Amino acid sequence: MEKQKWEFWIRIMSVAREYLSLDKLSKEAEDHRNSAEKLFREEHIILSTDTILERFSELEDLNKVEITAEIMDNLKECIYDYVSNKFISAIVLGGLITERIADNLLEEKSKISSTTSSKLSQSCKINILGDEEIIDPKISGKLHQIRKIRNKYVHPKQNNLNTEKDALLILTKIIDVVYTIYAKPVEES
Repeated sequence: MEKQKWEFWIRIMSVAREYLSLDKLSKEAEDHRNSAEKLFREEHIILSTDTILERFSELEDLNKVEITAEIMDNLKECIYDYVSNKFISAIVLGGLITERIADNLLEEKSKISSTTSSKLSQSCKINILGDEEIIDPKISGKLHQIRKIRNKYVHPKQNNLNTEKDALLILTKIIDVVYTIYAKPVEES
C-alpha cells in the first residue's frame, strides 16, 4: 500500500503556531496570516483565516506520520470539516477513519482472514486487535471512545449533544491513534 505524508499539514501547522505566538498587530503576524490565507486558497478552504488558524492550533502536528493514501485523504477531509465548522461530518468521518485503520491492521497483522473481519462489528475488530496485542489497551480504549461518539450521531437517540466538543475529541484521539500506530521515529543527524 502506498504511504504518504500530508505536506499541507506541515506547512500550515508551522504558520499557525508562529502566527498564534505573535502580536496580532505586528507586521510579522500579518505576513504569517497572509501566508496562511494563500495556503487555504490553494486547498480551497473557505472560512475565516483566524478561525481556521485557531482550530488547527487545537490539533496535534502530523508531520512524522505516513499512512495509506486512503486514510490520509479521509483524515484531511475530517480536519477540513472540523476547521470549517462541519462538526457532525467530522465526527462521522472520524469513525470511518478508525474503521479503516482497524481493517488495515487486521489485514496486515492479524490471524483473522479479511473475509471474516469484513463481517465483524467495529467493536469486535478493536477487541481482536487488543486480544492479539496488535494495539495496546490505551489505543483500544481510544478506538472504542471514537466508536461510541460516532454512534451517538449515526444512531441519534440523545438530545443535548455537543458537536463541536465531540468533533475535537474525536480528532485529537484519531491523531493520537495515528501517531501511536504509524509515526516514524525521528532520525538523528
